Amino acid sequence: MLAYWQEFMMVAVAHLLAVISPGPDLMLVIRQSLVAGKATAIASSVGIGLGIMVHVAYSLLGLAVIMHQSAWLFDLVRICGAAYLVYLGLQCLRSAFSSKAANSEPQRTGGTDPSSGSVVGPDSASKPRQPVSRPLWTGFLTNVLNPKATLFFFALFSVVIEPDTPKAIQLAYGIYMSLATMGWFALVSLLLSTSAVRSRFIQSLKWVDAVMGGVLIAFGSRLLFFTEAR
Repeated sequence: MLAYWQEFMMVAVAHLLAVISPGPDLMLVIRQSLVAGKATAIASSVGIGLGIMVHVAYSLLGLAVIMHQSAWLFDLVRICGAAYLVYLGLQCLRSAFSSKAANSEPQRTGGTDPSSGSVVGPDSASKPRQPVSRPLWTGFLTNVLNPKATLFFFALFSVVIEPDTPKAIQLAYGIYMSLATMGWFALVSLLLSTSAVRSRFIQSLKWVDAVMGGVLIAFGSRLLFFTEAR
């Protein structure tokens, strides 16, 4: 059991370094927190955490090795991921520079998921709130379609985690990483969606959307031409 504890600590440190590093997941949560608010950002955080379990599942089934060795399959995931990030980025830009966003920006109290591109203004109370499933799915797909996450879990399950570690223990590692991911991004959501922080950005929310849109498009473009050795 001590050996598994030491292995768990290595997994936890590797995951911590990965989850706090800048990437599409973090950019999405920052955007959601500042523009859409706490509830939407936390929903996306949960989706990102659930996406981790997809990577864990195919790693436990040995599919990570197949994906790592299959150029066409890896490229398919890479292209889909790049296209999705560019799509989200374009929706952010659309939200930033639409006339509706420009006119109602100072009064924006609500928000939207970047995949919807609409803006919630002061009259949002009279409009139905968007379903929680929308930002949750956005976070889920952003994480699942990131091929760099595939490379991370391939390395984790082939280098850090010993092959003879019981599957139940490996699954426990995966559940920890999923919950830790949710916790980290939920914490980011809570910190950035406070009134003190959001009040500093309320007059420039369209620029937050514009910057985040540009960053997501840049991530997608970089991913499209991602050719590191596998």
